[in-house]
Amino acid sequence: MDLNVYYNPKRWIQWDDFEHLLDMAPDNRPLFPSLRSVTISIGGTNTISVCPLIRVFSSPHLEYFQVFPDSLCYPILPIADTLEALEVLRKHSEARMSGEPGGYNLQRLSIYPEGLLLTDRLDFLRSLSPILTHLQHLSISQWCLHQGMLQDLASAHLKHLVITGRFAADVASLGLPNLVIPDGSYATLRVLELKAVPLPDACQIQSVPHLLHAVKSLRVAAQPVVDLEATDWVDYSSLSRSVSEASNLEKLVLVAWQGEDDNPLLWVG
Repeated sequence: MDLNVYYNPKRWIQWDDFEHLLDMAPDNRPLFPSLRSVTISIGGTNTISVCPLIRVFSSPHLEYFQVFPDSLCYPILPIADTLEALEVLRKHSEARMSGEPGGYNLQRLSIYPEGLLLTDRLDFLRSLSPILTHLQHLSISQWCLHQGMLQDLASAHLKHLVITGRFAADVASLGLPNLVIPDGSYATLRVLELKAVPLPDACQIQSVPHLLHAVKSLRVAAQPVVDLEATDWVDYSSLSRSVSEASNLEKLVLVAWQGEDDNPLLWVG
């Protein structure tokens, strides 16, 4: 069974009593035990809470949990809500492992946390790690990136990675000169998308060792080009140099303006 929630923020995203539906399922059993896919289109909503949705719709068989914002406005998930949501997903995945063969079932996840404390990024990474090793598609906010996250992503088996920046995101230094990524990392990554990531940050991300080695499709939606004379072409030169390191690249999409035609790449799997 698949569920598509089309955006009606007042009802689906900001409904405080949403979790009362859980009373219909006794003994903490999944309310929708056969649910495979949950996709939530939220339009221009800026801040959402996904934990109530995950509590209601998560199940041991859930393969996809994805939030789709529009192309101009990316959502922010409070870090506390994000950590609770990941804990629910982890428990259901462990229930599947203990009760049925096949291990974790979750393959696609999109989640966009943001926090204020220095420890928030580490807390998010600790919560994501048990799930990350089994994901094929991951969409996260640029806020999540730091050395520890890049190292965990390097050893994961992702095929498709999407990083969303929102331009004004509070981002951590990647510390590339001191970043140790072993040979053979990111070996399964075929599609990389950078959305609303400032161009200097996009250059930094693409310079992560081995990140682009196996990538076949790269899509960079960086800051809009609105004034050619005022544009700092040094950043674009850096971008070109980093792209040239992608020896297996077959498709390159550079987006200079994000709007209704800013379509993502198709998932490869």
